Amino acid sequence: MIMFITNMCYNKHMNKYKHCITCDKSKNITSFPFRGGSKRLRDSWCADCRYEYHKRWRRTRSPEQQTLIKTRQRKRQNESRELIKYFRTKPCMECGNIYPFVCMDFDHRDPSTIVAGV
Repeated sequence: MIMFITNMCYNKHMNKYKHCITCDKSKNITSFPFRGGSKRLRDSWCADCRYEYHKRWRRTRSPEQQTLIKTRQRKRQNESRELIKYFRTKPCMECGNIYPFVCMDFDHRDPSTIVAGV
């Protein structure tokens, strides 16, 4: 049994396939990365076509664009550093001790005293 859903062909006994609008080929669904932050929507371009597009774009961008991109990258890096510095100085919300920022991801209290699960 084969069903056609939008531009995706699905065979019940095989993997999913999707048609790339750029190279005009049907490829396995794993060749299409997720779009944006979504875990449900796949890109309409396969990964190979998207890679080639970005490679061409990086070669052809103007010096003004390159400067703007580098400025944005530096700003993001500085904001991230400041955020990490801020959180490193804050104590644990549960016990009040100060731990390295990377240790703050996990609950370190005795399991019998925890009110809600993580």
